[in-house]
Amino acid sequence: MDVLLPAGRAVPAVEQGLLPAVRTVAAAAVRPGPAVTLGVRSVQPGRRGRVRDEVHVLRPALGGERRSGVRRLPRRAARRVRAGHGHPRRRAARRGGDVGVGPATTRTGREARTSRSRRHRGGGDVSRRPNARAEALPVEDDAPTDLPTAGTPGRRRGPHLRLTPREPDELRGGLWYCLKVFLALRVGLSLLGVAALGLLPHFPLQVNPLPGLGDVPGPVPVPGWPAAAVTPGWHNLVTAFERFDALWFLRIASHGYARADGSAAFYPLYPLATRAASFILGGHPLAGALVVSNAAFLGALMMLFVLARAEIGDERARRTVLYLALFPTSFFFLAPYSEALFLLLVLVCLWGARRRRWWMAAAAGALAAATRNFGALLILPLAVEAVQQHRRDDAPLLAPLLWSAGPASGTGAYFLYWRLKAHDLLYPVHQQANWERHLADPLVTLWRGTRYAFGYPGSYAIGYHSLDWLVVAPVLVLGVYGLWKLRPLYSAYLWASVLAPLAYVFDGRPLMSMPRFAAVLFPVPWALALWTGRSRGRREAVVALSSGMLVLLFVLFANWLYVF
Repeated sequence: MDVLLPAGRAVPAVEQGLLPAVRTVAAAAVRPGPAVTLGVRSVQPGRRGRVRDEVHVLRPALGGERRSGVRRLPRRAARRVRAGHGHPRRRAARRGGDVGVGPATTRTGREARTSRSRRHRGGGDVSRRPNARAEALPVEDDAPTDLPTAGTPGRRRGPHLRLTPREPDELRGGLWYCLKVFLALRVGLSLLGVAALGLLPHFPLQVNPLPGLGDVPGPVPVPGWPAAAVTPGWHNLVTAFERFDALWFLRIASHGYARADGSAAFYPLYPLATRAASFILGGHPLAGALVVSNAAFLGALMMLFVLARAEIGDERARRTVLYLALFPTSFFFLAPYSEALFLLLVLVCLWGARRRRWWMAAAAGALAAATRNFGALLILPLAVEAVQQHRRDDAPLLAPLLWSAGPASGTGAYFLYWRLKAHDLLYPVHQQANWERHLADPLVTLWRGTRYAFGYPGSYAIGYHSLDWLVVAPVLVLGVYGLWKLRPLYSAYLWASVLAPLAYVFDGRPLMSMPRFAAVLFPVPWALALWTGRSRGRREAVVALSSGMLVLLFVLFANWLYVF
């Protein structure tokens, strides 16, 4: 740009001077229209592996709104940033889910002073490798977010939920954390099982006293599978978990299904896996069942960490894993029950939906539906996720909706088996009559459960109604909290899994088995991790209360009290 007068053009006296000349010359040199922001291709770490300034990252907004946010890159999370830009006169526009830059934002003095304290929330440091590049990671907020996509403009391949990121140290550390939590729970409950049987008196085998006598019922066998007598010894490290429905699974794994004995109410995938593991272990069904349950639970903890880390960051993902392991009925994950396998398949199913790998979501959902009767409810959260991706990102809708029906195939295959075996397509449903359950209004069930819990305190031994309510009530509160804090996919799964058993009730104990059903509701500890946030007091209170309930319920369970 030249400050001289333009050649061949006279300037009026009123416009003479330096600035008019510059303005006249500059008019032809500067292209018309608003400035265009260039995309950021990479972020180079500075001293000590940190980013000097905050990086302005665009992400898809919530509820269809378009907005941008300023966040620091998570600690040791230096990876590539895909670029895109929005309209300069409006809020940032979405461009195929890519991550771009927006208007500059100034850090206040308070933000600068508190930036170091944000490190435990996932902010602050980037990779300590000097040549690391930054890849967009999900913003760690209490609200649900869409995860950035690493694809090119056009049809997108789904949220960027990587199992093996470029910088694996953080992920590897999280998986090791899951292993340590699993081992601590496994060892702790096994030792508690040895001690628990000496805490309460027992009746002889197969003797069921009347309520209120003060002693503990003896073991309760199932048709075709006797229950072992309660005896002290180190064998209780393992056998303390062989209680109630575990006998049904062991019977089915060893001898298969039979008509008119109630076994059809237990879905087949877990007994099949137990039978396969038992064959490998030399024909020991209990050992096979424990291997399947414990391996599935460890895999579920790791899968939960991967999913939660991509959504809410590393630190809160670890707390989610811890809260799930300390859930009051988490001992069912280590027992010969189908809960652990079901939880693993549910997490794989929803993880596939978030990645838009719908074939994976459909396959895992079908297997989950073949594991438990409520697995067919996965149709609802999958359909919710398909619609949300279509509305927010213009993703295809028809194919994901068709894949969302995949869980129905697992239930349908099991019903077809009984159509051929017993000439009754709904035979598993009809067998629920053995447990005297019937359809009811969920609100009426909750009201009756609350009335029983508080209407007869101390009037009978154990107090099952109160114990059921103490577990179910916080689950409902956190479910309501999750409606505002969790992605609709997870809230749909939570509430479908809560309302279904509340609508199929046993009159004498309205909330019977609800604490066990709630153990697989991973959005509950997820919401709890969001609620505790950075408050140390809240975290310690949650761990203390949940651990206390876990110990109490497991002692009752190991002593054949009716916690099932």
